[in-house]
Amino acid sequence: MQSLTLHLLQATNWRNLVISNQATTDGQSNQFNWTFGDGGRSNDVTPTYKYSVDKDMFEVCLAIINNAGCISKHCEEVELDINSSSVNDIAANSVFNVYPNPNTGIFNVKVLDPQNDLNIVIMDATGKTIKTVNTDASGVYNVDMTDVAAGVYMVQVINGNTSAMQRVTIAN
Repeated sequence: MQSLTLHLLQATNWRNLVISNQATTDGQSNQFNWTFGDGGRSNDVTPTYKYSVDKDMFEVCLAIINNAGCISKHCEEVELDINSSSVNDIAANSVFNVYPNPNTGIFNVKVLDPQNDLNIVIMDATGKTIKTVNTDASGVYNVDMTDVAAGVYMVQVINGNTSAMQRVTIAN
């Protein structure tokens, strides 16, 4: 298994851990088991996790189980700088727009000035990652969420050193 690349981000009033650029997909039916050091877990390939405790050091582990039952596990100590402002949290509409909003589950995310390390994540009300959007240099990304329940979701865009969130309403 290749080593993990962890990108830590802090946004106002919460702590986010965004896992991206992973070389963990190989087209096989692998199972991914993340633990975040505070009891939180995820089975996503590239999860986004929100810490809710005032602690600055966590052990983040990924266990991959292949279809033969073999387990490969890797852990890293992750430090959150809870007093840092290394990521700018600014008004969402100066970073990206979501349209149409409300919608029936299909909408666009238009990122203004997309950077190479762009991440777009859709979360439910609990902060659980529902969808990670594939990005390229185009700046406009079509999102299909017709397979989720109607409701309010959060769109998080991390574009370089800028993080912003915006609500999107799905009324299918």
